[in-house]
Amino acid sequence: MRLIITRHGRTLENVDRRVQGQSPGTLSDEGKVQADKLGNRLKDEKISAIYTSDLKRASETAEIVARYHPDALFFLSKDLRERDYASLVGKTWSEVDWKNIPDDVESPFEMEKRVTKILGEIYSKYKDKTIL
Repeated sequence: MRLIITRHGRTLENVDRRVQGQSPGTLSDEGKVQADKLGNRLKDEKISAIYTSDLKRASETAEIVARYHPDALFFLSKDLRERDYASLVGKTWSEVDWKNIPDDVESPFEMEKRVTKILGEIYSKYKDKTIL
């Protein structure tokens, strides 16, 4: 399997330097342009399927890219969400004491476990394909 990993376009929350975690996020105008540029850059790839987080900022980015790949299957997955920062969501990065993370924040191990699971499922379906 050839796996192409991308990130969502810039969001209004990125501009404000806010922790987004599993909040939906809103693509900025710049983020929409970035997504279109990504789609154009990948237009010659033979992408069989597009998997994306179901969060608005990621799914909107993937939908823009998918315009360049109308035959690709399209899947939304909660397992591809960003780390759950729970009570830290909405705070600016400078407001957070990163040495004392609250217990409600998802651990890196928990995040890795769910992402590894979905990647295994994708690999089993598309061993010889290109996946975004």
